[in-house]
Amino acid sequence: MTRIILIKGPTDSHKTTTALEFTSKFVTAITYIGSGPGASGAILSALPPMPIGTGRPKDFVAVGSYSTNGETLKIGVASAGDGANQINGHLSYFVTLNLDIILICCKNSGSSVDRVMHHLYDPAGLFYKSTLNVTSKFKFPRGNPLISDDRARAIGDIIRYIG
Repeated sequence: MTRIILIKGPTDSHKTTTALEFTSKFVTAITYIGSGPGASGAILSALPPMPIGTGRPKDFVAVGSYSTNGETLKIGVASAGDGANQINGHLSYFVTLNLDIILICCKNSGSSVDRVMHHLYDPAGLFYKSTLNVTSKFKFPRGNPLISDDRARAIGDIIRYIG
């Protein structure tokens, strides 16, 4: 059964940067889908670059492999998740790939997290009864030099949840 990991936080809380850092460091055999399924320029060869200073990274969707305890898992990562339509699009795409892990960013409340919950807890949902984990809350706003602490804690959560 697919395990879903949420990176939740308010706007500008470096969720995308956290997803990008995790993906670039720990996911192999990456296929970069672009900014989302069906986006122009889909199936590109590389992830967007990490932002410099207080810059913002580009949203991305990628699929790859994550190795743990001698096992290789298929993982999908989607950084854009501020709205319900984005969440629906990403999860509808990921369900076709038979993934072991889905890492997705969303807001703390509102339509995006509501859509994730629908797909997990509603019998009509795409990932009904899947396991859900949520990373630690972000404490620092974008631009704060301590955001690296937030990212490190969230990435540690992701690694621990995967096993």
